[in-house]
Amino acid sequence: MKASTSSLLLILAVALLAIQVAHGMTMQIEPRTTECFKYKSQRPGEDFTFEFVVTRGGLLDIQFRIVNPFGQKCEREVGEKV
Repeated sequence: MKASTSSLLLILAVALLAIQVAHGMTMQIEPRTTECFKYKSQRPGEDFTFEFVVTRGGLLDIQFRIVNPFGQKCEREVGEKV
């Protein structure tokens, strides 16, 4: 019994270490509006991932841009998963 409990705890510990921290939210954005989101500060050169899913409405598309605190557009790489 002790061996199976130890194995279970080890598997649980490994699983917890493998989980990445993610933040998520669900919101409704009305057509032809602009919404602003503040993301925690990033260190210069640090990458981050931004993903979104449109669940309903219109043409199911969203246009977005990423700007720094001074309103300047940041470089970005856009990828699409199918």
